[in-house]
Amino acid sequence: MLSLCFTACSSAPKKPLLAYYPEDLLKKNETGDVTLACDIDTNGRPLHCRIISSTNHHFDAAALKFVGKARYQPAVQNGHPVVEHGHILRVSYRLYD
Repeated sequence: MLSLCFTACSSAPKKPLLAYYPEDLLKKNETGDVTLACDIDTNGRPLHCRIISSTNHHFDAAALKFVGKARYQPAVQNGHPVVEHGHILRVSYRLYD
C-alpha cells in the first residue's frame, strides 16, 4: 500500500490532494520527508515555495509540484484575507504494507 502524508503547521488545504509518488522511487522502496516554506496569497495559493530541509533529495521536485497545486484557506486579519509569509509545509513519502 502506498501512503503519502501532507501536513501543514497552521491552516490545512481546502480539499484533499492526489499526491504523486515518483515511480522510480516507489520501485526502489525509497521514503523521505521534505519540509518547505511558502507564502500563501490572499486567494490561498502557495507562492515562492522553497525547500528548507529534505531527508531524500530525490523527492524534492515532486514535493514542490505537490504543494504548488494545493489551495488553502487564506489567513484573515480584520476580516480581510492577507498574505501569510513563511507558511511551513511538510510532505512525507511513506510506503506501507
